[in-house]
Amino acid sequence: MKKKNGKAAAWLFLLLLPVWAVPGVTPCFAGETGGGRSIAASGGGPADQAGFADGDEVWLLGEEEETDTARPAIADPLEPLNRFFFRFNDRLYFRVIKPVATVYARVTAEDVRICVRNFFTNLSAPVRMVNNILQGKVNAAGIELARFALNSTLGVVGLADAARDGFGLAPPLEEDLGQTLGVYGIGPGIYLNWPLLGPSTVRDTVGMVGDAFLEPLTYVANGRLETSALFYGVEELNHASLTLGDYELFITTSLDPYSAMRDIYYQYRQGRINDLSGRGDGPAR
Repeated sequence: MKKKNGKAAAWLFLLLLPVWAVPGVTPCFAGETGGGRSIAASGGGPADQAGFADGDEVWLLGEEEETDTARPAIADPLEPLNRFFFRFNDRLYFRVIKPVATVYARVTAEDVRICVRNFFTNLSAPVRMVNNILQGKVNAAGIELARFALNSTLGVVGLADAARDGFGLAPPLEEDLGQTLGVYGIGPGIYLNWPLLGPSTVRDTVGMVGDAFLEPLTYVANGRLETSALFYGVEELNHASLTLGDYELFITTSLDPYSAMRDIYYQYRQGRINDLSGRGDGPAR
């Protein structure tokens, strides 16, 4: 009976603090409140729906190709259902995620929350490492390996970004299996907007599942739902506390937030696959 109650509590925890994506790397005690990751990077939940303003989206400020705004950039045959889940995530953010994250931000110093973000970013290094190798980006994979070793030791289990601060090793572009599949020519399929998880595509959904097998937290939890809920709940609560206000800005500046989310997500993911930022070291695609 106790075990069943524990699983029920874990499911409730997941509903309140949904899983979205891997956070970005920033130095501990750097006083940075933006960035890290965005919902566009690999799919995102309610609290991430405003990450477009962070450093990962710099290329959107003028480097993207012009698109025909009269039609979606990606097929969206499930639009009515996707819009339903978009509204669900929107309400979840305003009614649950934001209030909890606001209280957490008030009682937890920003420097501490940045360290927590760094910890989870460092822990997910194997995901980025393997996908860099699969994409032929040997140099980037080597940097990820070196950063993981330095931050796990000198950075005190990843709480500080010792690799960047002490050795000048800036993090390479984040890579995931969805991007890797795109590099090998697999199309995105149709657009999907998952409840809790947010915007995605068929390809990125498959990639998200595959990345879970590379994620160390999957094995730390050892199949225990309660442990997984605790880890991911803390990660996402922390991320939401560092991006408060972003989603509100996105909503108020979009005529149709759903369509804007879909199109920017698709453009962002295509940009990642093609390394529009110019920082990728893989073969030209």
